[in-house]
Amino acid sequence: MQKNYEIIDHTADLGITVYGSDLNALFVNAGNAMAEIMADISNVNDAILKEITVTGVDLEQLMINWLHEMLFYYEVDSILFNKVEDLRIIDGAQNDEGDEYTLTAKCRGETFDIDRHAVLTEIKAVTHHQIEVKESAGNWQARIIFDL
Repeated sequence: MQKNYEIIDHTADLGITVYGSDLNALFVNAGNAMAEIMADISNVNDAILKEITVTGVDLEQLMINWLHEMLFYYEVDSILFNKVEDLRIIDGAQNDEGDEYTLTAKCRGETFDIDRHAVLTEIKAVTHHQIEVKESAGNWQARIIFDL
């Protein structure tokens, strides 16, 4: 089984390199990686469904906006996500929405319960620092740095 992400060394922050067989898989794996870094999601139920839509002028901004939206639900509504479903990315040039990319996804999870869930890492923000989303030999890779 191919590893979907790995932690990379980064001074004072936390970085990851995420992998995907295609662009949609890359973004799914990035969302799942952030969730796994934040909390032990092994006992998180999928009682809540949130439909997320974000846009970005390029793939890097789309990645930041995607992960930021997931982080927003944790910070504001205390929702821990454990599953990303039906993620689709549409290039704006293909859907008459301008030049922006649009991502839609369904995220499942539940409200944080201190008696059942363990927070592993407090992520403050998804940064623009060294963000990179690229394709190489038919596979996709992203570098993401989180502010802790």
